[in-house]
Amino acid sequence: MIRQIKGILAEVEQDQIIVDLHGLGLGLFVSAATRRRLPPPGEPVSLYTHLYVREDEWQLYGFADREEERLFQTLLKINGVGPRLALSI
Repeated sequence: MIRQIKGILAEVEQDQIIVDLHGLGLGLFVSAATRRRLPPPGEPVSLYTHLYVREDEWQLYGFADREEERLFQTLLKINGVGPRLALSI
């Protein structure tokens, strides 16, 4: 499992970012709260992560702190709440 990443923030989009890890660009979904706490592109960034695996896709979610990550994991345990909804809450 991927629990944390440290790299250079390469790009920021609406709900996703790209972190450059020595030439490997990882796409992470992030909440609005985490997005507000990000440094400008080109600067170092460190995020806690949650890897969500489905049959047809692996999705990586990034969080600025452990508290937000723990809340996300708690919300995923609720029936009918998927990762995208948990991230928006």
